[in-house]
Amino acid sequence: MQNTNDLKARVRQMLVENLMLQVKAEEITDDMPLFGEGLGLDSVDALQLVVALDKTFGLKIKDAEMAKGVLRNINSIVAALEQNVLALRAWYVTLGDSLVNGTAVPPPEQRDPAARMRLLHCTRQAMSRGQPAVARNALLVLWASEHLDMLWRLEERLGRTQEPGPAAAPRPADAPAGAAAE
Repeated sequence: MQNTNDLKARVRQMLVENLMLQVKAEEITDDMPLFGEGLGLDSVDALQLVVALDKTFGLKIKDAEMAKGVLRNINSIVAALEQNVLALRAWYVTLGDSLVNGTAVPPPEQRDPAARMRLLHCTRQAMSRGQPAVARNALLVLWASEHLDMLWRLEERLGRTQEPGPAAAPRPADAPAGAAAE
């Protein structure tokens, strides 16, 4: 796991590379304002930064209010990244607790609303046709697909924070078409 100083260095480097800043990453201090006095970023830079944070670290900035709080300086970005990790850990602790104690499973974060809607439509059709076995299986696929997606995102995030190692085996969806038949 990375420490906070390493994460700050990665955020600085990401800023310089993605926004093509004319300063060195080391010149950006932890509490230097990103907008106005300081780095002097503008609204176009803010949009690029939001995309870069999502692509690089998986941090989703959902609205302008959240952006105002997160995009103040290096410290505020790193705090948001660390909070994101804590929320993900809390979700898995809750999942483990629900599996051990037989309580409700926490809802996963939605990634692809269109795919989720198609799966929900299929589930509704199975339920409306009075096919309980088919409906149960469709619900299990829905649940499993959402939780697998969460695991794959966690793997991606962990992979970005660790040193490169041997290549991982492809996920079933990434495997070549003929590989499944073997």
